[in-house]
Amino acid sequence: MKFNYILFAFVAMLAAMSCEKKYPQPEMPDISGLSSDFTPFTLSAPASGATVEVDAANTTDKITISWNRTTALDKSAVTYKWLAVAGATPTFATPLLNVNSDSTGKAPMLTFTHAQLVTVLQAQGVAEGQSLNLKWTVRATSASGKTGMATSAYSVTLYRKPQTLPVTFELANFPKSTPANGKVFLAGQFGFLGFTPSGDWQQPGTVSQLEAVKDMASGTYKVTLQLAPNKTIGEFKWFFVPNGTPSSWSNGEQRFKYSDGSAEGMPNRSWTFTGTNTNPKFSVAKWEGLGTAPTSLNRFTVKADPSVVIPANQYVYVAGEISGTATYGAYFEKSGNWAQPGTNPANELMFDSGSGNWFVWLPVGTATNLQYKPFVAAGDSPSWDRGLADASCAGQGNQVFTFTASNGPTFTNVKFQQVTPCP
Repeated sequence: MKFNYILFAFVAMLAAMSCEKKYPQPEMPDISGLSSDFTPFTLSAPASGATVEVDAANTTDKITISWNRTTALDKSAVTYKWLAVAGATPTFATPLLNVNSDSTGKAPMLTFTHAQLVTVLQAQGVAEGQSLNLKWTVRATSASGKTGMATSAYSVTLYRKPQTLPVTFELANFPKSTPANGKVFLAGQFGFLGFTPSGDWQQPGTVSQLEAVKDMASGTYKVTLQLAPNKTIGEFKWFFVPNGTPSSWSNGEQRFKYSDGSAEGMPNRSWTFTGTNTNPKFSVAKWEGLGTAPTSLNRFTVKADPSVVIPANQYVYVAGEISGTATYGAYFEKSGNWAQPGTNPANELMFDSGSGNWFVWLPVGTATNLQYKPFVAAGDSPSWDRGLADASCAGQGNQVFTFTASNGPTFTNVKFQQVTPCP
């Protein structure tokens, strides 16, 4: 039995050698144009199976394809053409790409700029973040008109790198009690940026690229990241790291609870970069373990009509005289009457899934006949256009409310101008 197995293996090896001589790479597209008019030559780089990243923003580096030289047996000059076909194409007879090598075909290499390959990928309908699989080989031609192919074909994947844009995350409002000598950080699912070798959710204070630095001109904290359009950061939060503490999870952002206004941990945020919202603004109601919450808070509650569709990355805001009260100004760093919806994130309402209401607790205090109005807006596209509307979508004027230490206005089944279903 053992003898028969060895004999079978030997016969199989001979058969494989015979096939290899006649069909050098049977798993690759047809390259049966091998010619005895040339010395055999092989491909070199990139290695078969490699993935090449094509980056439109890279204007410095070149992408080089190379192979070994061959010699025509009749001693005439040799030129080369690089041939590429789609990965599933069975033959090089009609190549997708057919390009002279460098030095007008004389060099055993072909050099592309990233921009040139981006053009190729665009022509093939390959979008950013997608790939094109190719098989490639080289055809040699002698001055006497003889042709021959390399002894192999290689596979390569061209990956079109998504282009990124600078996005500035801005902590645009926060408690006045925030210590001036500490540091503010983002933490969450930022592992894709390559700053965090250990992955997502690195402890605040350990990743310098996620530190939001205070802008002396605006008085807000800002951190700029390079993001590709349509990128979603599924989970993240703001954290404060006190002076003298290298890193800490202890002082994460908090919000005021829907039910009673007491401080609770802020749920993880989620945010999507559309390509245009390059300056999202955020507010922290309180830092865990730091400062005290206002002794009195007023809740604004908005229940949208079931037909209302709040656009992605847009939220309900309240604007009016409420932000200029003494109580408000004593607690939040930034205050002032009639801040345009979207400019003061402290006035942004959050959605409570349990009640189906949008809400925000604000330290308005006790005040009589203050004017205000709900709007739909976004932090990087402030707007007065999408204000409160009635059931017929007619715009409503400023609302008036008298605030005590704990009460607040409630709206039910409201619509907004220029927000579905309103024109």
